[in-house]
Amino acid sequence: MVCYAVDSKNSLDNAKGRWIEEASKLLHALIGSPTLGSLQIRHFSNRIPTIFVGTKKDMRYELSETDNSEEIVDFAAAEQVAGDHSEYPVLECSAKTKEVRGL
Repeated sequence: MVCYAVDSKNSLDNAKGRWIEEASKLLHALIGSPTLGSLQIRHFSNRIPTIFVGTKKDMRYELSETDNSEEIVDFAAAEQVAGDHSEYPVLECSAKTKEVRGL
């Protein structure tokens, strides 16, 4: 599971650039193969799904009413990042409101 915060574009960038790389290193350690690229993760992890989850979904609505709306991660942008690394849809959830999007 790769998580990002809906209220922080930086967290999606970290998910794309940092956490996918960490997953690649972990997979490398587990299967003992040469360094893998992000697209190769899917080949070697057919039994290990990668799921992108946006947290703090409730903040999408709260921030859209303030001046901080430029920090909100566009759902389509998250889908694009996830599409490059996963065959599963993006999920967004809120612990506060218990809402889930994408199921």
